[in-house]
Amino acid sequence: MRYTSKDLSELRDSLSVKEGEASKSRSTLSDLGTKHQQLQANHQKIEALDEKVREEMKTLREKMSKMREEMVVLSDLPALK
Repeated sequence: MRYTSKDLSELRDSLSVKEGEASKSRSTLSDLGTKHQQLQANHQKIEALDEKVREEMKTLREKMSKMREEMVVLSDLPALK
């Protein structure tokens, strides 16, 4: 089959469009990869912060329990004398 110059021109135009689309797709893939890495880093930070808050809450609950016990002892002033 022989191609006419019109056929070749259409094929070149089609190739140019497809190359442009492929370039945009590669760019999008790169951008999404970068965004994914940022989101993973943020997720790790949130996980670390969540663990820190849980530990702080545990510590505060323990302190509150101890303070309540001390309040019982301290509330009976005559027994302390």
